[in-house]
Amino acid sequence: MEIVSREVSGGAYFWQDEDEELEQRFVIEWSADCNGDGIVDYGQILDGSLVDADGDGVPDICGRMQVGAEVAVIEGFTIVNGYADGGGGDGIGDGGGMLIDGASPIIRDCVFESNEAFDEGGGLYVMDGAPQVIDCDFGNGQAGSKGGGISLVRSAALLQGCDVHGNASDYNGGGLHLHESEALLDGCFIRNNQAGDDGGGLLLFESVATLSSCEVSGNTCEYDGAGIAFVSNSDASVSDCIITGNTIASAGEGGGWGGGLYCLYSSPHFTGCTASGNTSNTVGGGLASHWSNPSFVDSIVCGNIPDQLHNVDGDGWGDNGGNLFVESCPVAGVCCIAGVCTDLPYDDDCSSVGGLWLEDSVCSGTTCPSGTITVCASGCDFADIQAAVDYASPGEVIEIGDGVYTSTADSVVTLPAYGLTLRGTSFDVDGVPTTVLDGEGVRRGISIQSSGGLDSILFEWAIADGGNGHWYEVVEDELSWFQASDLAALRGGYLVTITSSGENQMLCSAGLPSNQPRPYWAGGHQPSGTNWVWVTGESWSYTNWDGIEPTNCCSYGGYNADFLCWRPWQNVATCGWSDSNPFHCSDEPSCTPRTLIEYDTPPLAPTVIEGLLIRNGFVSEGDGGGVLIGAGSPSFIDCHIIDNQVTGISGPGNGGGVYCDGSSPSFTNCVISSNVAQRWGGGVALFSGASGTFDGCRIDSNTADNGGGFMLVSSDLSMTSCSVEGNAASDDGGGVLFESGGDGSFTDCRIQGNSAGDSGGGLDCQAANSMLLTGCTICGNVSEQVAGSWTDGSGNLISEQCFGPWQWRVEDGGNGHWYAFETGLIPWSDARVAAMQVGGHLACMETETEWIWVRDELVEPLSDTLFAVGGWGVCIGGYQDLDSPDYSEPYGGWTWLTGAPFACGGEFDCNMENFTGNQHKMSLVRNAGYPIQFNDIDEVPDQPYYMIEWSADCNGDGIVDYGQILDGTLLDDDGDGVPDCCQYTECVTAVQWRIEDGGNGNWYLYNWDQTTGPEGVCWSEARARSLATGGDLVAVSTPEESDFLLHALCPIAGAANGNLGWLGLMPDGSGSYLWSNGEPFDWEFWGDGQPSGDGSYAAFGCDLGGSGGSSMSWNDIGGSGGCHTSGSLPLAFWITEYFADCNGDGIVDYGQILDGELTDCDGNGVPDICELEEFKMGACCIAGTCVLTTAISCFDSQGAFAGNDIGCADANCPSPCPGDIDGDGQVGIVDILVVIDR
Repeated sequence: MEIVSREVSGGAYFWQDEDEELEQRFVIEWSADCNGDGIVDYGQILDGSLVDADGDGVPDICGRMQVGAEVAVIEGFTIVNGYADGGGGDGIGDGGGMLIDGASPIIRDCVFESNEAFDEGGGLYVMDGAPQVIDCDFGNGQAGSKGGGISLVRSAALLQGCDVHGNASDYNGGGLHLHESEALLDGCFIRNNQAGDDGGGLLLFESVATLSSCEVSGNTCEYDGAGIAFVSNSDASVSDCIITGNTIASAGEGGGWGGGLYCLYSSPHFTGCTASGNTSNTVGGGLASHWSNPSFVDSIVCGNIPDQLHNVDGDGWGDNGGNLFVESCPVAGVCCIAGVCTDLPYDDDCSSVGGLWLEDSVCSGTTCPSGTITVCASGCDFADIQAAVDYASPGEVIEIGDGVYTSTADSVVTLPAYGLTLRGTSFDVDGVPTTVLDGEGVRRGISIQSSGGLDSILFEWAIADGGNGHWYEVVEDELSWFQASDLAALRGGYLVTITSSGENQMLCSAGLPSNQPRPYWAGGHQPSGTNWVWVTGESWSYTNWDGIEPTNCCSYGGYNADFLCWRPWQNVATCGWSDSNPFHCSDEPSCTPRTLIEYDTPPLAPTVIEGLLIRNGFVSEGDGGGVLIGAGSPSFIDCHIIDNQVTGISGPGNGGGVYCDGSSPSFTNCVISSNVAQRWGGGVALFSGASGTFDGCRIDSNTADNGGGFMLVSSDLSMTSCSVEGNAASDDGGGVLFESGGDGSFTDCRIQGNSAGDSGGGLDCQAANSMLLTGCTICGNVSEQVAGSWTDGSGNLISEQCFGPWQWRVEDGGNGHWYAFETGLIPWSDARVAAMQVGGHLACMETETEWIWVRDELVEPLSDTLFAVGGWGVCIGGYQDLDSPDYSEPYGGWTWLTGAPFACGGEFDCNMENFTGNQHKMSLVRNAGYPIQFNDIDEVPDQPYYMIEWSADCNGDGIVDYGQILDGTLLDDDGDGVPDCCQYTECVTAVQWRIEDGGNGNWYLYNWDQTTGPEGVCWSEARARSLATGGDLVAVSTPEESDFLLHALCPIAGAANGNLGWLGLMPDGSGSYLWSNGEPFDWEFWGDGQPSGDGSYAAFGCDLGGSGGSSMSWNDIGGSGGCHTSGSLPLAFWITEYFADCNGDGIVDYGQILDGELTDCDGNGVPDICELEEFKMGACCIAGTCVLTTAISCFDSQGAFAGNDIGCADANCPSPCPGDIDGDGQVGIVDILVVIDR
């Protein structure tokens, strides 16, 4: 494609199409800044700063580089594969991508790629023009003569922010060639270009150029000037540029000169430049001067081969000061400070200001870490967490890779209370963070201090302390009063206004830096000829002038003493005021005040600590073995704080896991376990007006003298959905102790199995101001459950004996299941859901033996509590199946949620009487004069309890999961009763439908990937994952197979909170379905109203019991590619079926791999022996039917083999009789009707 200039009148233009006219705008905009001073030229012409004698809108000083008021704009185009073939006519062989002849367009944001010119300018050729080329890319151009990327002839051009790379010319100027031209290059990259003769990157011939902040790197040429060649009286000013890694590749007789720079009869001037790592195969690795006199200021020439500077003939070069010409370069790098790249020369200088030193980097092209900063052992922004914290600016996130981190300081990490997020990025299969802060038994894990940022101190005057709720920040920087006021406004605050004696005294006693002679700027000032005022307009009614102040002393810089200084070092008891000039608070210029900023609301968000394991902390004669929180309201999310310890005899020794002093932290889904305090608060200690909020946390197995789990001194505690279990105190408060004052509010919490040597085994709130309990269970604690008064918010269970859980142990003749009672005056269906949400189901006593154990061991001992309200009692998992063949009222059709039938009689004493009409759910009741009975109920919420049974064994180890969660063998951090590893299926094992049980011998594996986004796992991806492990998506081809899967795998799906999973059904192309593994589709089990036409694929739905019974029915779902989202949950479940028997021994390979009989070294689910060519399987078409077999077996059966590893779904086996649609062996009227119907 060739774009040429056109004669157009004023305005900006957009190219529409090669054959269309340019679209004209009639608004003129002047934006040119040809002299690079940051000011648009047109304004300087108007105010007379620049002269424009010819009135063309271009300053005369800018010469021919003019755009004026009439300019075409070419923006946002990609120009590719252009070719100027040189077939005849002047200029035809120039400008493969674009030819500009006598025009001055603006070319912006364009890409010139792989263009070629027979002569000059592979990408762009300009003759007698003055274009502006901005933010363009010139790549892989080719010129038969000069300028592989760009060629300028008798032209003036601006190139700004351009990248010229990978271009080549047969002769001169591999990247750019200038002939009798002028050019301004600003912020450009000229890299990896090559020239057959001279000037690999850039060649100037009788030209003038200004290069600023450019990089010339990796270019090559055959002869002179691999980086830049200045030839024949070419004049150039080169500033802040880098010339590196350029090489004279080879040369003919006489060699090549100037690996980096070559000057021939030219004298360019270099300021602040670096020429390093360039190579010549003769002389002048850095620069070769030939009858020239280049000059240098503040530049470095180093590390070039074979030498740095070489004078071939003539005057040599000029060293005008500040240069470094050495053989070995100093360690080069840049310093990132708060996300900004600076050219500090040495690493030590960078470290001293908390910066990040990036060795062998330059600011041009370097992006300093900001926003999200990474930490890991290698390949991240930092390897040390504290270094990342010191570097980070308020509001940034620090993401930490897995691994163990420690320190030599008192804490592994010290954080500000506001402004940062510290986030671990990975967890193991049990949900434990793998980002570990290890105190190594000699230091704590985390300290949180009062600083609000790297250069400030931030604190609050709390309303609870009689304050105004405002926040105050000390900034140490030395600023004038005006600068301080601007800084305060920029940060969203204002210079402090001290409007009361209470505020003055609070600041005076806040422990702020008070070293002389540095006071603080405050927000008072005295406008000329007026009274003192506050910057906020607040009333100037309170003053605290120090001694004889104000004295109107010490004017400076033309300003009187009309500005307020607050001086904590002067008369410390009262922290008096003085008037001052706006620069310093006395007649000594060194007395520059700090800045004290006041905010009406918190200026920074609280610090967040997320996904960390904080362990092995130890503090002697101190507080907070794991975490010390000295200020603010930090949030801890998904953290584990374990095995930390503090010691101390009197005063210190508090908070083995966490110590909070006057702060207000929150903890969400955290585990605080096995911590020890010698004095108070084994798990958590809240002191001095602290306020802690805990949601979904587990505080267990902590110990202390007082407050094994929690210790509160004049502090508040709010807990929701937390468990406080197994903590111990040798004196008071095994679980929670309020030592003095404070308010408590606990909702849906369990305080169980804690112990105290004296009072309050579970909760000691005798000294609390208030204690509200709602929906809590406090039981099984020693020596008492609750000591002190409390307010009943309803739904609480306070009992010496807990309502579970209990196990019917296998060694006692039981089933290994676990059972528990829960309070909740809710409908039966809601109770069923609540049980499933914790990984169980409503209890189902399937046998008389089970019922006798449950009745005698669990129900009878608690019967006075369970049936205290009129005999009504406990929802259990029985319901009346209205579709059952034996359904009748009131005793027929009863069944358990597990699918087992229930019949009254024997030990099952029933009272099914449809008391309020037909009632189809089941509970346990005890009416006066009767034993405990099975009773029919409806959905009216009149049963105060429900009974949960846990039976799931998702990992197939023969042990019920719930017990392994309780004993810590399996983790359940999200508290849903399902082991975390099962939710990611790492510990889920396949099950076999054994032949001896009437099965097919195949293996089935339940899969769940909850790491996906909202779209879940698409059908195609689920199948690909199944195929990759040697199986395929499940084909449920018989009612018996469906029933097996219902009972073997659906309990896992239900426990995993998912009721949909992919099947192997896929569209057959004719409006029906086929199984992806090739099995015949001759049985189906669609749910009610299915298939509904919602998709082309199918998923199973597990219903583990209800009014419709237990079933595993199907839904049609999934659009293009089989992607589907079920409500707010992604469809991330599927079943893989393993059926292959590649060696033909009658046993499914997968089982033989599991038991080690066959090896599978590559883990693809295929026995290694079967991956030999003769054992590979594929689709075989035999008489219109597809089977999976080997090629040899297929041929022996007179079949057509589709190929190894090809499934039946992809084989397209032809029907032996295409007209026999219904497959009855003959073509008839039924086949015709089917065709018509389709």
